[in-house]
Amino acid sequence: MSFPDGPATVPDVKATLGIGDDADDAAIGLAVNATNAFVRRLPIAQPADTDPAPADWTGFEDVVEGAALLAARLFTRRKGATSSSDDSSPAFVAMGDPDVALLLQLGENAAPAVG
Repeated sequence: MSFPDGPATVPDVKATLGIGDDADDAAIGLAVNATNAFVRRLPIAQPADTDPAPADWTGFEDVVEGAALLAARLFTRRKGATSSSDDSSPAFVAMGDPDVALLLQLGENAAPAVG
């Protein structure tokens, strides 16, 4: 199953991670598919006036960015919880990413709900 229209896309994740080649596209695609399946079920990705999960993510830039960060984190964790920066030193990937939680309104950032 693939969600080529986002919110996360392979090119966005590669740009987030600074990856220029196609060597990891299959693994990035797995992270993108998992992220999109998860994000499309979140209340923040459900516009009130359309069917669930919009086909065009215009106006949902926070969801698109959060999804790209989450997919990048999933891919990076799969690669061993480190990623190489331009200076070839490993960079730690946090287990809980507050930026992703904020953008996707997860955990303590969730909108209040009744019921």
